[in-house]
Amino acid sequence: MSKLESIVEEIYATLKDQPKHTPQQVEAVKQVLRLLTATFVTEEFDITNKLVPLHYKQHDPLVGDGRDSIFEFKNLAIAQAQKETDKKVGVPVVSFKRILVDGDYVIAHSHVIAYEGDRGTAVVDMFRYVNGEFVEHWDVLQQVPANAKNSNTMF
Repeated sequence: MSKLESIVEEIYATLKDQPKHTPQQVEAVKQVLRLLTATFVTEEFDITNKLVPLHYKQHDPLVGDGRDSIFEFKNLAIAQAQKETDKKVGVPVVSFKRILVDGDYVIAHSHVIAYEGDRGTAVVDMFRYVNGEFVEHWDVLQQVPANAKNSNTMF
């Protein structure tokens, strides 16, 4: 088993607050874990290229369409985090909280920490997953505040 596959299996085993998944949904969950981990953590871009077609449709207004938009977003996020701190920004720590599957949609809710001391960002990625490829993407990102008006956490 490759390092990436070990990571995917470990993450999947630790997901909590999950609905019961069918075998097809389990495969979609593991594929989104492969995509996000290979792209943003282990930098196995050959995996990214297999899972994201050239005609990938991107809804994040800060990057363009096409497969390269996922790499463009990665570089933009690193540059933004680097601007916010004098600390070296390297591989982010991504904690997946829940992954939901409904038809062609796969939604991942995660906590991303870009550098030491970062409170992080709550991220919701929504993908359209068709025939083994992620063909469309939406996202919502929200910084984790220092103080909250409730004790529920964002996760």
